[in-house]
Amino acid sequence: MSPGAMMPRDPVPTAGLSATEAARRLGADGYSELPRPDRRPFLRILLGILAEPMFGLLVLFMAALNGGMPADQARALAFVALMLINFGLVLVNRSFAASPLTALLRPNTALWTVLGVMAAVMAATLAWPPAADLFAFGPLHADDLAVAFVAAIVMVLALEMVKPLWADHLRR
Repeated sequence: MSPGAMMPRDPVPTAGLSATEAARRLGADGYSELPRPDRRPFLRILLGILAEPMFGLLVLFMAALNGGMPADQARALAFVALMLINFGLVLVNRSFAASPLTALLRPNTALWTVLGVMAAVMAATLAWPPAADLFAFGPLHADDLAVAFVAAIVMVLALEMVKPLWADHLRR
């Protein structure tokens, strides 16, 4: 037979396991079914949702809109808060043993590069009119920026409080 030719198929189809073999395997291995996941209680699911930083960002955005802030300014506020929260997540995840302040003060060129790029992107999207128009961002005031910083700080502090509880689970 040539190397490229296909091998002929077995003309006799297999009949599967005999009843005796199936009974033997059932007795040895049990039923072939996937294990059922543990059901989490509703309260645990709810706490998991509330612990998500994006949920806090959504609450901030909705509070800004409900507080009478124009939609373009609320979008800009949510963007700045998102950028700051993401940077806070980087600090929280740098180490399970160190605080975010220690992680921030530890020499790390990559961290400072990321912070610089993040600040440049935020400044460009908020202050440069073509970028602000592209994202439909309105002007932010000092008190709006303070709210975004406070939101990021609250998120970092909350994650720092629960980090010891999650540390073992996250290291696996």
